Amino acid sequence: MVVSGEPAELLGGRYRLEEPVGTGGMATIYAARDLTTDALVALKLLDRRYATDREYLVRFQREAEAASRLVHPHIIQVSDWGAHDGVPYLVMELIAGEDLKHLIRRRAPLPESEALATAAQVAEALAFAHAHGIIHRDVKPHNVIIAPDGTARLTDFGIARVAGSTEVTQTGAVIGSAHYFSPEQANGAPLDARTDVYSLGVVLYEMLTAHLPFDGSNPVAVAMQHVQATPRAVRELEPSISEEAAAIVARAMKKDPNERYASAEEMAAALRTELATQAQPPIEDSPTRVVVTLTSRKAGATQLAMPTERVAYWPRRSINSRHLGVATVVGVAVTALALMLALGTHGAPAEPLIVVPDLVGLDEAAAIELLGSMHLATGESSFEPRGDVPAGQVMLQSPEAGAQVALGAAVDLILSAPPPPTSPLVTEGSGSSAGSAPPPTVAPTTRPPAPAAAAPAVVPPPVVSGPAPKPAGHGNEKNDKKEEKPAPPGRGRGH
Repeated sequence: MVVSGEPAELLGGRYRLEEPVGTGGMATIYAARDLTTDALVALKLLDRRYATDREYLVRFQREAEAASRLVHPHIIQVSDWGAHDGVPYLVMELIAGEDLKHLIRRRAPLPESEALATAAQVAEALAFAHAHGIIHRDVKPHNVIIAPDGTARLTDFGIARVAGSTEVTQTGAVIGSAHYFSPEQANGAPLDARTDVYSLGVVLYEMLTAHLPFDGSNPVAVAMQHVQATPRAVRELEPSISEEAAAIVARAMKKDPNERYASAEEMAAALRTELATQAQPPIEDSPTRVVVTLTSRKAGATQLAMPTERVAYWPRRSINSRHLGVATVVGVAVTALALMLALGTHGAPAEPLIVVPDLVGLDEAAAIELLGSMHLATGESSFEPRGDVPAGQVMLQSPEAGAQVALGAAVDLILSAPPPPTSPLVTEGSGSSAGSAPPPTVAPTTRPPAPAAAAPAVVPPPVVSGPAPKPAGHGNEKNDKKEEKPAPPGRGRGH
């Protein structure tokens, strides 16, 4: 059926509006029938007040084109765009579920593991967008759709960049929503990807505590608090929250961008690491184990932990001092003596285990750098053609993310092969690219495993995360590439 009050003709010559599924200050989202494919889609029809400026329409189309290139498991895909009777619209996937804001209103404070997992998925989506030169600028729970299986999907890419604020009255002066502003947004300063890191920190704060960090009588008052005020600590509101989760929130919400996570990728790594640590089961009546830690930065430092209620092999942040003995290793002989004294009759220590990071969605160089920083080796890299995945991006990995493997284990990568060159197609209609022939089948190619460098006598603690690739077209990024650390010799694959 055609929704009452909407034009009877088809939008873009193919989309028939069926029923509204969401409304906001900027637009109304409809379930629509694509008569070309007979599929149900989500069609976002912008308010007419945003469609009176020709320059705005040009910017909107440019942003829509950029958003349509973001193909990622945690981003809602934009498939088409155009204008109907001068009013712009976007066509997206229609996803079953509810937005995160409704979920927070129903259930917050959310369980810590659920909140961290949701934030990690959003951070991975943002890292992917930033790598393609797109800053969201309006990260808030309203723009995160949670599927019934818990999968988070970020939406509204590009719209926030060009539409102005829905909550601050000076359209174009600031962009975003005041409760989730970064301080630099509130000040009208130039923005880089770290503004999205701050906003995601606010979302995580709200998921964990059921409270926003700042509130006020009007949006301007709220925005100024992001610049000047200090929010209540999350553990003050919810004492059950772990110190590690509270630290992630606090760092993401630093007022100085230089003190935050340098990238959404770094924040995602911190969230995944904490989730993996929390997932480690308690170990009781076990022998003493050597624990690789992130707390000691000195070369050759090793921690020896007696059995505790919970031992995590990687990363390990803190162990109760009543159960802890620390041996500072000066040389190989001292190391052996310290182990003998500490272990007694318990036998040889177990090898430290490492949680495999999630590499899907990264390009090959970023994946290799992340593996090296965690003292894992890069195994075989093979390529398979996939038209819907950017060339050179990791599609699959083995072992999968979250698996526990030995220090130096190799991780195999399957990457998207570049498609053969084709002539550009010019299409008519609402602005989408269509009619491209599928790429020919290409036999997978395999490259040999990257050689592992010789390890020093004692493995230094790893650096879990690194900066995201520098977004194209945003000169404010400070994502200088870090030197890749050599991986220690492999001990065989861990599956």
